[in-house]
Amino acid sequence: MALPTIGTLAYNGVTFDVLTKSEVSGTPVLDDAQRVTAYVRYTITVTARLTAGGGAVDGQFELWRKALQTVGGTLTYSGKGFGSTFVVGVGNIKDVAFGPIPTLLSFTPIGNLCALVEWTVTTCVAECVGATAPFGSALLAFNFSAEYNIDDQGLTTRSISGYAEIPMNYIGADSADLRREKFVPPLLPGFRRQSQRFVTRPDKRRCDFSIIDTELPVPLLPGTTHITADHSVKGGLDRGFAVIDCNFSVSITMPISSVGKGRADVYDKFMLIVGPRLTGAKKAALPAVGLLAAVAGTTAMTKSLMVREEIFTRTTHFNFDYSIIGTTISNFLKTSGIWSPVAGADADAWTASLKTLLGPRGTAGLKLLASDDAVTISLCTSGTPPVLAGKPKKQPIPTVKIGNAPIPADKVPPDASWLYYSNEVRILEDDKIVAHKPLQGVPGIQMQAQGPSANNAQQPPAGQAAGIQFNVPDKLQRVGAPTIRVEMFGRGVRFGNRVPVPRLVTFGGQPVTQIYQNSGERSIAGAGDAKVWTTSWSIIYRVTLPPNAPQAPANPIFDRGQ
Repeated sequence: MALPTIGTLAYNGVTFDVLTKSEVSGTPVLDDAQRVTAYVRYTITVTARLTAGGGAVDGQFELWRKALQTVGGTLTYSGKGFGSTFVVGVGNIKDVAFGPIPTLLSFTPIGNLCALVEWTVTTCVAECVGATAPFGSALLAFNFSAEYNIDDQGLTTRSISGYAEIPMNYIGADSADLRREKFVPPLLPGFRRQSQRFVTRPDKRRCDFSIIDTELPVPLLPGTTHITADHSVKGGLDRGFAVIDCNFSVSITMPISSVGKGRADVYDKFMLIVGPRLTGAKKAALPAVGLLAAVAGTTAMTKSLMVREEIFTRTTHFNFDYSIIGTTISNFLKTSGIWSPVAGADADAWTASLKTLLGPRGTAGLKLLASDDAVTISLCTSGTPPVLAGKPKKQPIPTVKIGNAPIPADKVPPDASWLYYSNEVRILEDDKIVAHKPLQGVPGIQMQAQGPSANNAQQPPAGQAAGIQFNVPDKLQRVGAPTIRVEMFGRGVRFGNRVPVPRLVTFGGQPVTQIYQNSGERSIAGAGDAKVWTTSWSIIYRVTLPPNAPQAPANPIFDRGQ
């Protein structure tokens, strides 16, 4: 009489009979933080008797040997008091780590008609109280550690490292790399995502990551990844701080992505930095390079602009020299625009503009797809290793459109157009002295020996210098009142306005009469009517009486506003 069947114990097509002995043990497997049970690893140990219906067991055990040592088969353990439907691989219960996995198979023959078989298998199952463990896009475990480093400027660098683990089995291929968007932390406003590193384990169940975010000293312009900018201003007493020489040195790196104009936008970013400081005022409309914007009686004059493009990178360098004319020592710094905030530089806007670029996929958008690991390689399986093509996104080549910047010539205030001015006056006095040459005396000539024949030349007597010698002095006599002339000479440089030749009306309280003039004018720089003009002059005047306490002539740079 056959014994009644008590439950079912089967694996991968092999069903053990009623005389089989089994034991089950479970070990909770915690996550790396040791806080949550990620899953339970069950170990089932089986002791079974193998018979072949009165014949030799060779053929039967050969089938068992292959079936019981194959990973990922269906495991049924039901009707034995362990749960009514503990079937791993079918229905709602799935192994989360490519199991079940056989770990031991021993064979003890009893003659050739019977054998004692010991077999052990492990399976990893997520035991959720009151619910069924979901698969799909769910995470099996997630943990991270955070490190914060603060430098001597108070700026913070945040480093996050962790892992994300997903359940996987042979029923549906998957990859933990596909979950990046689920576990990568969002960008912090005002922080640059310095680096992101993702390492997917060989079983594709786990992705380890490390992310470094560094705090920016100041917000950058939206759409840029790196900006370095220097603004220097210089004035001096030699020009009474009426002219400020300024320089911008700017390097801008912009991404070339499917969103935005890429390099074509770099010129606009440069003007967002330079524009407000060039005008010296907070204006919504920004000037183009070369625009002469009059602000509170001052003029900004472009001197040079150099643009250097790194062709095979994403960086463009600018070097911009200009002068601000018409300033004073009291408003030197205010007019220069130094320390002015950069229009449009906003931490939230900058972070939003680089959401895709600095996101978990970068510009290429590469993913480790499930299909990239669909083939397993072993001696028992055929196939070739997959080619990880990745299919990166194609980056567009932007079209650069830069318009010409007009230079209006009629916006330069005359009193704020002086670049250089020098005007000097000197007195030329003819005292009407004549010299009478007496007939007495004998002049002579003493020559200093030179050249190759110097050894044979006659040398002057000791104590006498070479040259013409005479021994009777001249007779000096004043023949009239002195004649006084005044010479005024100088040079002026002006932007957008011609330099008029100055005139003397009086000198030292005495009227003057012009008797000679030599002057000239030319343009030395500029475009169109907005030129830099220079004029030089030399004028001689005659005065009839000696001047009283003469004064220096006026200087339009130093005397502005007086």
